Amino acid sequence: MSAVKTDPKAIDWVLRHAVDQTSSDVSDLREKMLKGERLRVFVAMDPTQSSLHLGHVLPLRKLAEFQALGHEVIFLLGDVTAVMGDASEKPPTRVWRTSEQILEFGKGYLDQLALFLKLDGPNAAQIRRTSEWCHSMSFSDVVELAAYFTVEEMSARDVFKKRLEEEKPIYLYEYVYPILRGYNAVALEADVEIGGTDQVFVMKIGKKLMNEMKQKTLSVLASSLVLDVTGDKMGSNPLQQILLSETPENVYGQLMRWSDAMIVPGFELFTEKSVRLNPGENPMSLKQELAHTIVAQLFGAESADRAAAHFSHVHQDGAMPEVIEECSVGQDRATVIDALVLSKLADSKTDARRQIEQKAVKLAGEVITDVKREIDIPTDGIVLQKGKRGFIKLVR
Repeated sequence: MSAVKTDPKAIDWVLRHAVDQTSSDVSDLREKMLKGERLRVFVAMDPTQSSLHLGHVLPLRKLAEFQALGHEVIFLLGDVTAVMGDASEKPPTRVWRTSEQILEFGKGYLDQLALFLKLDGPNAAQIRRTSEWCHSMSFSDVVELAAYFTVEEMSARDVFKKRLEEEKPIYLYEYVYPILRGYNAVALEADVEIGGTDQVFVMKIGKKLMNEMKQKTLSVLASSLVLDVTGDKMGSNPLQQILLSETPENVYGQLMRWSDAMIVPGFELFTEKSVRLNPGENPMSLKQELAHTIVAQLFGAESADRAAAHFSHVHQDGAMPEVIEECSVGQDRATVIDALVLSKLADSKTDARRQIEQKAVKLAGEVITDVKREIDIPTDGIVLQKGKRGFIKLVR
């Protein structure tokens, strides 16, 4: 067992950096950490797709910070709760994920944990699954848990309040989800739970259950969310997600596409450096520094250097990348508009037509000006380009 580190500056960093909300007992938590009490800390994540994304980085990095101080850390895979999924402002479609999907998605999550956590050696992170206790729970066990809460308490959640105001349905199982998620803390006998600010309601459910069932305090740390300029979570929008399964070059390029307004908060969340963007200042160098820092954190400094060089070569010098993603058309002929939409170089046929009219589309290096142009796709494929950054190799 590793010795617990009690450096006050390191403890304050863990409890404050990229943390939006804490439970009222955070001062007691700090005292426990200063005294060298070894805490059991966990993060729970539902595998809802094949890869973690940038929004997962902050809570996982916070868990890693606790591990570096010598505390016991657990990554909890929500292989049961992922089937139903957490509530959102929109009523669910009731298309549940299958156990096979969850198993495959979970493998993707677990394969990427080594980017953040030490998985072997002294004080290795533990990997647990909600199925360890959920599959053995009886119906009476679930009813007993539900008895700790009122409908009014559950309906106070923001997403439920909004649906009630808009007279949209709420399904009963959506009330069960936060209770099962909350029970995770009890099952693990945890001292601290880390999650995003969008999970504060769920973590408070766990805090109440811990107090009622174990007469023990569960401290809650809510890490900041990665938001776009409109205030929406980037992780919940497939068009803005930065998946950790992407290559370092692709991650770097996606970070470089962040709006200038995201540079300052990006530094605050992902680095130890505070920056200021003055009016009229060219943000390019700061954006490059931020992209390099994040890629280095995830993949290492050498990968970040290569990604930066690749970006400069392709996107600033206008060269064609050495490796180009392929898109299967399924036939040997297609219209350029259909190819642009199919390859996701354009969001719609209207967008594709506009790009062509603006002379932003090239086929094998030739500018396309005819919106009705048809493409003959050779057996070895052909490169379709949009602007300076978008390259796709069309194959049959």
